[in-house]
Amino acid sequence: PLPANVLLGKQVFFNAADTRMGHAGYWACASCHFGGLSDGRVWDFTDRGEGLRNTKTLLGVRGTGEGRVHWSGNMDEIQDFERDIRDSFGGLGFMTDSDFGAHKDAAGVYEPFAAPAAGASAELDALAAYFATFDKVPRSPFRNPDGSFTKDALRGREVFVKAGCGECHAPPEFTDSTMTGGLHDVGTLLPTSGFRLGGQLTGIDTPTLKGLWQSAPYLHDGRAATLLEIFTTYTKDQMGIVSNLTDVELNQMVRYLQELDDVPETVVPETIEPLPMEPMNPLGGGSPSSSSACAVPRAPAPSRAGAWAWLLGLVLAARLRRRR
Repeated sequence: PLPANVLLGKQVFFNAADTRMGHAGYWACASCHFGGLSDGRVWDFTDRGEGLRNTKTLLGVRGTGEGRVHWSGNMDEIQDFERDIRDSFGGLGFMTDSDFGAHKDAAGVYEPFAAPAAGASAELDALAAYFATFDKVPRSPFRNPDGSFTKDALRGREVFVKAGCGECHAPPEFTDSTMTGGLHDVGTLLPTSGFRLGGQLTGIDTPTLKGLWQSAPYLHDGRAATLLEIFTTYTKDQMGIVSNLTDVELNQMVRYLQELDDVPETVVPETIEPLPMEPMNPLGGGSPSSSSACAVPRAPAPSRAGAWAWLLGLVLAARLRRRR
């Protein structure tokens, strides 16, 4: 059974009928993240001081276990969703009005990086505990049946290193996102990318690469339908040095990205081909290079002509017996 706080958080996550979550009765965390996954949609959050945003998966992220929340890194606590619950969902909220007001700045805007929101609501604390249970990305179906990487993925891992992708996407988390680190401008920002908390958007918080096989479309605004498009159309050399890669190398790197998950890699030992047998000496002396003089000789395999001759001999012998 789930711990009591995790169970409560799960109930909050799925319960759209709770008027504290939203006024319409059909809106909850699970509306966009059913089972922790992404709904594959791009939402316009301009009214929230943001812009076009592609729904991110929650799997493997562990709430804030990999750093700040959202593409713009605009939250450092799951409890800060109280702002969206009240301002966007129209919910009554899970904090008391006084606690919610205490997190607003002089202009009356909720400030997620001010006083900690943890402890202000049992339900929001439980929601954060439930978010933390999304700690694994399931095994990629692109891997071999035994869980090992395909040959193309193994080559793609070398290309990944060659392109310098690990500078921001180092294993095992494949992200450099932290609670205090900066954002990265990788050439994908457009006017429709909007803002960050109503201010200037200087870059994007590095997302993890685990589970990419189940989180299309890609980039913060979902403009890339495939992983290959990221490198060939939208980022060029601003997200890894890829201009010197061949088409084969690019596709191998994409294959590697499609096989990243949280399941330990199965290492398959290299198959050692048996050494060819040297022909035996018919007299039993072994092969010319062998030191053994007692090897059992092998009868040479009969040719097709020899087999027919042997069969014909049997027939002739049978006829001679009949004549006698």
